[in-house]
Amino acid sequence: MYKTALITGASSGMGYEYAKYYAENHYNLILIARRKNILNNIKFDFENKYNIYVTVLPLDLSKNNFIEILNSSINNITIDYFIHCAGIGILKKFINYDIAIDESIIQVNILSIVKLLKYLLQKMEKQNYGRILVVSSTASFQPVPYMNTYSASKSFVTNFIISLIEENKNKNIFISLFCPGATNTEFLEKSNITPSKWRGNIPNAEKVVNYSIKKFNNNKKLILYGNYNKFLIFIQKFLPRFFIPKIISLTIKKGSS
Repeated sequence: MYKTALITGASSGMGYEYAKYYAENHYNLILIARRKNILNNIKFDFENKYNIYVTVLPLDLSKNNFIEILNSSINNITIDYFIHCAGIGILKKFINYDIAIDESIIQVNILSIVKLLKYLLQKMEKQNYGRILVVSSTASFQPVPYMNTYSASKSFVTNFIISLIEENKNKNIFISLFCPGATNTEFLEKSNITPSKWRGNIPNAEKVVNYSIKKFNNNKKLILYGNYNKFLIFIQKFLPRFFIPKIISLTIKKGSS
C-alpha cells in the first residue's frame, strides 16, 4: 500500500521538486498551492507517469479558513509525510510597501505552519507515525534589512520547529528543519531578490531539494545547504549583533528601494 505525502507550495520551485521526488518513489500525493491549473497539470503528469494518486487542493494559506477546508478534504486519509515549502517574501524598504504585504507574510510564513502542524501532529500522534520536513531559511539566523518581516517570520519558524523537534523526540514522529540559502526559484524572482555576488553560482531547486532529502532520509534534524551558508551562520556567533545587519544591508541594498 502506497504511503501519502502532503506537500505545500507544490506548484513550482522546491515544492514541485519535493512532489516529483515522492511521485517517483511511488507515494500518493496531496498537493497544496494557490494555482489550480498548474496543480491539475502536475496531477495529470504524475498520475500517468508514476501510477499514483494525486489530490490537488488549491488553497490560499493567507486565508483564515484554509485549515477547515483541508480537514474536510483529508480527514480520513493517513498522512505519512508532510513537506512544508510554502512561503512568501519581499525585498524592499519597510515603509515603501503596503501593510497588507506584511500581513500576508505573517499569515503564510507563521500562522499557516502553526495551524498545519497543530492539525497534522494530532493526526500523526493518533496513527503513531509521521515524518515532517519544514523549509525555513538561512535568513532566520539573523536580522535582514529590507526583508524585515520575512527574516523575522523565518526566525519564528526555525525556533518553532526546533522546539517541536524536542517535544516529539520520544515519539514515532520525526521532524526535520531545512534552512537553504538563496535558491534559483520563482520565489527569488517574485521577491525581487538579487543575491550577493560573493555567493557565487546560485543552486537550482532540484539540487537543493535532493540534498535535503538525502539528509532527511538519514534523520538529520537541522539541515543547512552549502559551505557558504554554513560559514555565515557560524561566523556571526562571534560578531557584534548590530554589525551583521549592517553588512547584510550593504550586500542587498541595490534594488530594494
